Amino acid sequence: MGEIHQDLREIRRIGTGTRDFLIHPEHCPVLRQHEVALAGISHASAEFRFVRTVRPGMPRGQILVCFRGRGHALVDGAWVACEAGHAYVTPPGVLHAYQADEGWEVGWILYNEGHMGQGTSQVQEPVLVELDPRPLEHALWGLHQEISTHREPAMLDHWGEIVVSLGNRILEPWRTSRLWRLWRKVQADLGHAWSLGELAALSGLGAEQLRRVCVRETGVSPMQQVTRLRMQQAVSLISAGYKVEAVAQAVGYENAFAFSTAFRRHLGAPPSAFRGE
Repeated sequence: MGEIHQDLREIRRIGTGTRDFLIHPEHCPVLRQHEVALAGISHASAEFRFVRTVRPGMPRGQILVCFRGRGHALVDGAWVACEAGHAYVTPPGVLHAYQADEGWEVGWILYNEGHMGQGTSQVQEPVLVELDPRPLEHALWGLHQEISTHREPAMLDHWGEIVVSLGNRILEPWRTSRLWRLWRKVQADLGHAWSLGELAALSGLGAEQLRRVCVRETGVSPMQQVTRLRMQQAVSLISAGYKVEAVAQAVGYENAFAFSTAFRRHLGAPPSAFRGE
């Protein structure tokens, strides 16, 4: 393990041997619309080290997710291990720091000044949380590959929406959203035949009130949001190599044909377009 540095002056050191795969919002309008300043994947060497001190407009809010390897992050004034399955969530305007041990693979979303995902985040201090890192890894690589190859606008939009939504999901426990608990329940069982009445009952709202709140928070109706969540999960599963039949069942469709038809209607492309190389 590399040396744990105690110097907390402003540092931005990528290091020799680090490979960055950057995703710029000018190549993906959806990221720009959601106030994402930059995103990417870093295969970090042991020299990789960042310290973000408090100064006007800085630091910006960020989500950093470890895919593989091991690093350390500053939490409550102490360095703690950040390993595969950990997300380091750092709010804007607060000192934070992180550094790699050898072979640290991370993905990250950096937000514009004054923003941190959809709605208002209630994160007050840097925190380390556990999660499944695979969906964000697949989405970042999918978006990076599309930018590097075809740059088809519809595909860029869909990959961008998935990246943004996964960032929002990580931030959900700190949101002021009235519906995040509802969507977490839906995400836990996307194969269920959800109805508007059932969603309303789970949310504790009437059907019309649920519709108004949902449109205000997500821009779409409750059932359209269910479809969006299903398709986001479907893209993650397809890009991870799952067969269409298995994906269809996992996200609530009777058969592969019905799923493929809905997928193309929603995303403007067949499932095969999201298959990893």
